[in-house]
Amino acid sequence: MNNSDPKPRFTPHKALGVIGGFSLAAMAFLAWISIMQPLPFEPFDWNYLSSSALNFLASLIAGAAGIQVTRQFRRTENPHRIWLFFTLGIWFWAAGEMVVFLTGMSLLPYPENTSYLDALWIVGYILLGLSLYYQFNLLYSSNGKMRTILYVFILLAGLLVSGVLTSFIHQVGLGQEVSWIDDFVAMLYPVFDLTEGIAAIWLALLFGRGRWSRPWWGLILFAIADGVDSFYWLGGYDLIPLAVQNIFNFISATFSFGGYLMIGFTLLINYYILRYGPDSGLLKVSRMSVPPDE
Repeated sequence: MNNSDPKPRFTPHKALGVIGGFSLAAMAFLAWISIMQPLPFEPFDWNYLSSSALNFLASLIAGAAGIQVTRQFRRTENPHRIWLFFTLGIWFWAAGEMVVFLTGMSLLPYPENTSYLDALWIVGYILLGLSLYYQFNLLYSSNGKMRTILYVFILLAGLLVSGVLTSFIHQVGLGQEVSWIDDFVAMLYPVFDLTEGIAAIWLALLFGRGRWSRPWWGLILFAIADGVDSFYWLGGYDLIPLAVQNIFNFISATFSFGGYLMIGFTLLINYYILRYGPDSGLLKVSRMSVPPDE
C-alpha cells in the first residue's frame, strides 16, 4: 500500500465538509428543477440539460476518487485489481453520462433502441462485476471453485430475473412498442444495480468489511432510479396520473445523482484513510489506546 505523505495538506474533515455542502446544494437544485421545471424549454430543455450535466459532473468526481483509491495500492496487491475494475466501470458510466448530455445539446443524435449508449452502460456493469468477483476472490482465496460458482450464480440470476421481468411486462401490456431485446436491456439496468449492490452489502454483513463496501451502496440508489427509467421506457407513465409522474421524475433525477455522490464521497473517505492513516482524523481511536492522565 502506498502511504508516502504522512500529513495531509488540507484537513480531510474540512475538504469533505466543503464537498458535502456543494453536494447538498446541488441535490436541492436538482430536486427543485425536477419538480418545478422552472427553466425554459427552448432552444433546449434546460431542465433536462441541468440534470444530465450534474450527473455527468458527479460521475467524473466518482471516477476521479476511484483513481485516487486505486493508486494507493501496488499493482501486485489484490485490492488494486478490485478498485481498478470498479473505477473503470464508473468511467464507462461517465462516458454514458457524457453521451446523454451531448444528445441533450443536439451535438449527438439521440440513440434509438439498443445502441452504443447501452453498450457503455453494460460494459460498466461487466467491469463492476469483475471488481465484485475479485472481492470474492479475496474472501474465498482458498476455494477457487466456490468463488467462481458465486460469480456465475450472480450473473445468471441477474439475467434470469431480467428475462422473467421482460416476459411479465409483455403479458401485462407494457413495452409493446419496441422489441423484446430492447425491453430486456431496459430490465438489465435495475436488476444488475440491485444484484451487485445487495451482493456487496451481503459481503459487508458477513465479513465486516464495512467502509470498503460503502461505495457499492450507491448501486442501490441506481437500482431505484433505473427502475423508474425502465418503467417510463416501457410506457408505464401512461398508466399513472401526472402527480405520480412528477414524483417518479424526482426519484429518477435525485437518486441517480445521489448514487454517484455516494460512490464518490465514500471513495474519498477511503482515500484519505489509506493515504494518511490516523492523521486523516477519520479513524476511530480506541479509548484503551489513550494513556491515563497522570
